[in-house]
Formats: sequence, C-alpha cells, structure tokens
Amino acid sequence: MSRLRQVSYSDSYNSILWANGHMKFEGRDAVVYYDDLQSPRRILPAKMGVSPDELINRAFIYAIQKNDQKILKSSFSDSMKSLDTVLGANQSHLQGGKRLYLDDLVECP
Repeated sequence: MSRLRQVSYSDSYNSILWANGHMKFEGRDAVVYYDDLQSPRRILPAKMGVSPDELINRAFIYAIQKNDQKILKSSFSDSMKSLDTVLGANQSHLQGGKRLYLDDLVECP
C-alpha cells in the first residue's frame, strides 16, 4: 500500500464504495451513483415494501442460521480484508503517509 491518505466518507454507515461510484440506501431505494456524467444516478429495482437494509439483514441472519457463507455476496473474511485496507490507509495518514504493509498490521487466522 503506497501513498494512500486518510479515507473518510461521511454519509451513511451503509454505503458501498468502488472506484467509479458508490451505492447507498435512500429510504426504501438502493441508489447507485456513477462518476459517469451521462447517467450519474440510478435507482435499482427492489421488492415493493421491503427496504434494502432489511433484505441484507435477513440474508445475513439466514446465512448464520444455515452456517453457510456462500449465501452472502461477500464472506466475512473478504469484508475484513476491506476493513484492513481502510484502517491501514488511516494509520498511514496518521504516520505522515508512511508506507505500511497490511501483513504487519493484521493477524489473520
């Protein structure tokens, strides 16, 4: 990891970020924002009367009940890798932009 500075995004705790945009839940809609100027905002189709948060929570609880991570779009392990990267970027910022290696920061079983 090199030259990453502090990563911060203050909107909602349930935003999903990627290189060319982000998705967030607005009321009962999942809305995708792209950097593309032609169509920067799209509302994703959703089941009527069910919030995206509720669907995600139900899938998570069901995966725990069945003890099956394959039900989820991202495993717990993959989620932790994403968190490791963000925490590493923040730690690098606190150390003046110092290059850090995630293996030195995190112990994985």
